[in-house]
Amino acid sequence: MHKFAKAGKWIGVGIGLLALVYIILYSLGRFRFEVTFYQIESDKTDERIRIVGLADLHNWTFGKDNRDLIGRIQTLEPDLILIAGDMVVAGNDDISVAVSLCQNLAEIAPVYYSFGNHENEMVYGSDMLVEFLDEQAAEIGTDEYGTLDFDRIEMIDSRLPEQLKKVGVTILNNGAASVNVKGQQVDIAGVDNLSGGYFPYSYHMIETFLTEDQQNLKLIIAHRPLIPYAGIVYQEELRYDMLLCGHKHGGIIRIPGLGGMFSSGGDYWHWFTGYDSGMIPNEQGNVVISRGLGNSNPLPRINNVPELVVIDIF
Repeated sequence: MHKFAKAGKWIGVGIGLLALVYIILYSLGRFRFEVTFYQIESDKTDERIRIVGLADLHNWTFGKDNRDLIGRIQTLEPDLILIAGDMVVAGNDDISVAVSLCQNLAEIAPVYYSFGNHENEMVYGSDMLVEFLDEQAAEIGTDEYGTLDFDRIEMIDSRLPEQLKKVGVTILNNGAASVNVKGQQVDIAGVDNLSGGYFPYSYHMIETFLTEDQQNLKLIIAHRPLIPYAGIVYQEELRYDMLLCGHKHGGIIRIPGLGGMFSSGGDYWHWFTGYDSGMIPNEQGNVVISRGLGNSNPLPRINNVPELVVIDIF
């Protein structure tokens, strides 16, 4: 009996130590963030245009009401703020963190927001899977090129888009907008989280976006990095200046010299792909993949500090 009691004691100590290590690791990746700067050269603008990119907040906060995050963004003096989705948590009705943050950001610079899988599941009851898009196309129709108007998809919870628009955010889900920044026309498109439905539901929208007014800066927001590699990549004649992505959480656990081990979502459990963070130039443009600001799974972020990205185009 004494041996069993002693073994149980050491098991308890071991569990306690593991719990302590988990809490420490979780805290190290939870209560601070860092800023990563990227530079893109372009002959389309005579003045620097600064873009701040956010992704994957998942209702996390940095300081009360995200005042630390808001304050840092304010000091960066961005011309545009782009949000690549997953600022909320699917299955959690709380939208106050995302809406409050966006309200403050809209007072700093114009904010453009494209949904991720968590927003889609909250607002539409489904991620934008091919099967779901096929159902919507059959019900509401598409244009002659097969493009689906996401604004016509029935919402099961409209609070988030309604509140975001109310505080001055422009939502770009399978759509585009233009804004004048320092005398330079900037075109911004949001390719929603299509999970393989890029053809036929979005490709023509992007094709039109990138081939018209080519003298304008062309920025794309796409939550999943899947889009530039499995979608636009097949339209090799198309060029963009910058494509902002998130979703992969920087690989969650980062090994020095190898990169991220995992990614968010069951479709991305591939080790050390190199497509989990950073700026990846290709023949079509510059893909910037944010490590994100939060987390939506129990794995702690190890060697993977939450990230705010800043892209200077000059």
